[in-house]
Amino acid sequence: HGLGRALARQLVREGCHLALLDCDGESLHRLQQELQAFGRRLSVHEVDIGEPLQVAAAARAVSALHPEVHLLFNCAAVSFTGLFLEHTLEDFEWVTRIDYLGTVNCCHAFLPLLQQQPEAHVVNVSSGAALQGLPRRSAYCGAKFAVRGFSEALRMELLDSGVGVSCVFPGALRTEMYTRSRHARPEWQEEERRYLERRGLPPVEAARALLQGVRRKRAEIFIGREVRLAARIKGCFPGLFRAILGRFRHRLPV
Repeated sequence: HGLGRALARQLVREGCHLALLDCDGESLHRLQQELQAFGRRLSVHEVDIGEPLQVAAAARAVSALHPEVHLLFNCAAVSFTGLFLEHTLEDFEWVTRIDYLGTVNCCHAFLPLLQQQPEAHVVNVSSGAALQGLPRRSAYCGAKFAVRGFSEALRMELLDSGVGVSCVFPGALRTEMYTRSRHARPEWQEEERRYLERRGLPPVEAARALLQGVRRKRAEIFIGREVRLAARIKGCFPGLFRAILGRFRHRLPV
C-alpha cells in the first residue's frame, strides 16, 4: 500500500525483479498484474510480517524463485490515534507487532540472503514521528523510534560487510494508511484524511527521494521539506525544537 506500491512501480521501471510481500493477497495480485507488462520476474507472497514463521517461510520461497536478493525494503505500517489512556495495551501490541517487530522479522529472515551478495542494502522506513514524540501517537512514535534505534544498531554491526542500512524518515504521505489504522475518536480519522489530502506528499515523489538516498548510501534519508527542516533544527537546537513543537502542539495533525 502507498509507499510500498510506489517503490515497486519505480523499481520495476528501473529493471529490478521483485518479490512483493503483503498481508492483503488481493492487493498483491492486482499489483502483480499491473507490473507484469514490464517483463520482470515477479513473485507475490501473502504474509503477516508480525508472524516470524510466516516471514521465514516467505524468505525461503523468495530464495527459491530469485537466485539473488540485493535489496530489502521494510515499509509496512499502521497507527493508532488517541490519547495515551485511550490506547489499550492491545493497541500498543498491534502497532509494535507490525511497525517494529515486522521490520525485525523481515531483516532476520532476509539478511542471510543479502549477505550472499558482494553488495546489498536494507531500507527500513521509520517516520518523521521518530524525530520527536507527537501527542496522540504514543504507540506509533514508540514503534518508529524503535525502528530507528534498531536500524542504527544493525548498521553498526554490518559496517565491515557488504550490506548497507538506511533508515527513512518520511513526513506526511498521501496514502490510505489512515483507513487501515485505528482511531480512538471517529472524527480524528476524518481530520487525518483531510490533512493528508491537503499537506501529504504523493507517494511517487517519496519513492523517488527514497531511492535517490539509497543510491547515495545515506544512513538516514529525510523525505519532505518539513521533516528535513525539523531534523536540522533538532540536530542543532534540540531545546528550541521541543519548545516550537510544544507551542504549536494543538495544531499538529492527529
